[in-house]
Amino acid sequence: MRNRNNDDDWVIVYTTSTEFEALLIKGMLENEDIPAQVLSQIDTTRQFTLGALSIAKIFVLKSDYEVAKKLIEENEKK
Repeated sequence: MRNRNNDDDWVIVYTTSTEFEALLIKGMLENEDIPAQVLSQIDTTRQFTLGALSIAKIFVLKSDYEVAKKLIEENEKK
């Protein structure tokens, strides 16, 4: 595991309206040794939801923000 600063602050690196996309991004970041967490406000128990009005946020450590943001942006270009 890479050497980290003592910065334990979590920051939002990406927001999406689908939990599936949030989990894919979380997995991609973790494959690059970047811890990530998903906070989802999406209600998956209902068949019909408000979709775009609900969000899932991906959080990373503040010290990983720049690298994570770049990885997400590169992934979006594919």
